[in-house]
Amino acid sequence: TWVIPLVAFLLDSRNESGFLRTLTVFRAVRLVRLVRVFRKIPVFHEAWMLLSGLRDSARTLFWTIVVIFFVTYGFAIFGIKLIVEPLQIMRATTTDPEVARHMDSFIIILDGLDKLMFTL
Repeated sequence: TWVIPLVAFLLDSRNESGFLRTLTVFRAVRLVRLVRVFRKIPVFHEAWMLLSGLRDSARTLFWTIVVIFFVTYGFAIFGIKLIVEPLQIMRATTTDPEVARHMDSFIIILDGLDKLMFTL
């Protein structure tokens, strides 16, 4: 990764972005050649089968992630309605500072759809 900026510095390229993009393409081509070699070596046959299985199941994995996201989203909405809102009401009515401090810490952790989704 340090070679490309070094070559660009040594050549003092004014159109640096185009030059670096060309070098990055060459690196990608080199990576494709490595994958071809990796595929043909018998020792790596099992690893290649695992990678090709992952590639073949990418569409199914994508839709599984989408379904998990929406299920988590739905439960987070229920969590806000059933947990966070009553907790905020109880926090507003409490007079004990110790209980209020604990409720504040819970509200900080659970307040917001993104935080609740991450917690689930």
